[in-house]
Amino acid sequence: MKTDFSTLGGLLGTLVVIGLAVSLGNGNAAFFDPASFLLVLGGTLTAIIARRSTRDFVDHLRALRAIAHRDAQELSELSAQLKKWASVARRDGTLALEHELSSVRRPFLRDALMLLVDGANEESLKNTLRMRVEMLSARHERIISTWEDWLIVAPAMGMIGTLIGLMQMLGTLQDTAALGQAMALALLTTLYGALLANVIAGPIASQLRMKHDDELRWCEAVIVGISKIARGESPRRIADAVVTPFPTARIHKPDEAA
Repeated sequence: MKTDFSTLGGLLGTLVVIGLAVSLGNGNAAFFDPASFLLVLGGTLTAIIARRSTRDFVDHLRALRAIAHRDAQELSELSAQLKKWASVARRDGTLALEHELSSVRRPFLRDALMLLVDGANEESLKNTLRMRVEMLSARHERIISTWEDWLIVAPAMGMIGTLIGLMQMLGTLQDTAALGQAMALALLTTLYGALLANVIAGPIASQLRMKHDDELRWCEAVIVGISKIARGESPRRIADAVVTPFPTARIHKPDEAA
């Protein structure tokens, strides 16, 4: 995997811009309050735990590793790999591809190749692989929707913190000097909630959604290529089919015409 500098740079750049805006503003204003930050962050985490299963919560945190990396294997590389496998399968049979299993790192591609080596026919290959794609997609959807929960929960916790602060502020109405400070602390929770939702969770959810869509397209290309190898089509046609951007709903039409 390669490091995705654009994602990391975007997140860091947003935080730097906000930091500069804070530092160039009123130097007397305090923008960090541990109690307010703990209320928003801790309250958001516990509320999401209550909304999701433990597995979904852990998985959505583990998905942060995917944000910092982008997959190095493009469709062009997959096309070349499948073309090579098709040539071997045509010449020596699919069983001759068994030695390739140890060099395949991506689990979905390795499972597809294993099915091919085991002699699965085209229909069986497609059904099995698409079932695995559905399971993968369902898991990804749960992870993405958990991050999207932050967009709802974090601002809500910020508002709750603001209401708590305003109620506490009512006790300082006689002290005008403390009134302004209490109001500032009350508003900080709204600020923290907005930052967590729109600066952190929002971009993460969007990036995971894009990576999810890219992976589904890559998996569909694997299914098309491996199925054509099982059918015994020419390596050149297989390579072309993998990189041709057919819509998913129409991806079987070239096969039907053949």
